[in-house]
Amino acid sequence: MKKHVNTRWLLLILISLISLNFVLKIDYGLAAQIKLAWDPNTESDLKGYKVYYGTIAKAYTDPIDVGNLTTFTLTGLTKGQTYYIVITAYDTSSNESGFSIEVYDVAIEPEPLPPTPPPTITPTPPLHRPQRQL
Repeated sequence: MKKHVNTRWLLLILISLISLNFVLKIDYGLAAQIKLAWDPNTESDLKGYKVYYGTIAKAYTDPIDVGNLTTFTLTGLTKGQTYYIVITAYDTSSNESGFSIEVYDVAIEPEPLPPTPPPTITPTPPLHRPQRQL
């Protein structure tokens, strides 16, 4: 009976490792990004912008509401994949503009962060101890 339980545990561990490996490969494959920037809308009642994108021209996912920003980075994309992107503006009454001109770009891996500089070590002078008089 004990041998049967050990086999189950080994099988469970093996399945977990395979699943973890699969998830890590998916996460690694979705580490790319595209940086976006656009000219601001000048209407006084502007509330924000929405970004639509997809891997097929004129076929977009649900929008991402980016608020009143004019830059945004699409993340979690597949490296080397072409993405088609449009932007819309919306006002305080939730009226949304038509799509901007469609643009496209290829997702790339983000630039690595610069290395953290080593800590600065500042020597401190030894503590001055007063001379004891005898």
